[in-house]
Amino acid sequence: MELQYQFMAQSWGAMGITEENLKKEMEKYFNRVHAAIAGINPVNEVEAMLAVQTIAAHNMAMEFSRRAMHKQQCSEGVDVNVTRAIQFMKIFLDQVECLKKLKGKTSHQKVTVEHVHVHQGGQAIVGAVAHRGEGEEG
Repeated sequence: MELQYQFMAQSWGAMGITEENLKKEMEKYFNRVHAAIAGINPVNEVEAMLAVQTIAAHNMAMEFSRRAMHKQQCSEGVDVNVTRAIQFMKIFLDQVECLKKLKGKTSHQKVTVEHVHVHQGGQAIVGAVAHRGEGEEG
């Protein structure tokens, strides 16, 4: 139970929720964080920690995006905040991929061919083969 509260508190902090605001509207913030963590559906402590980090990365990306779009933001400020937003968006995507791997839901499949028969008149290629799209030359 203590670990769950710690994760909730970390998520609130990553959402920029101050303790003062938390006291005023605890139920609203609890429901938001709970919904985000429940949507990720962690099944153990490591997945729960990664869920909290994923929420934090998303919130940071959105915060820097918001700052970049501020009406009075100078062009240098826009550039800095967009760069930061992009960094956190990449971190978010990396975390989502990590969660997929932990849950066994990866989309990549590796096939290893251990034995091949090449009959008379046949041809075989040994090594990695990459498919080229239509119109590509190589």
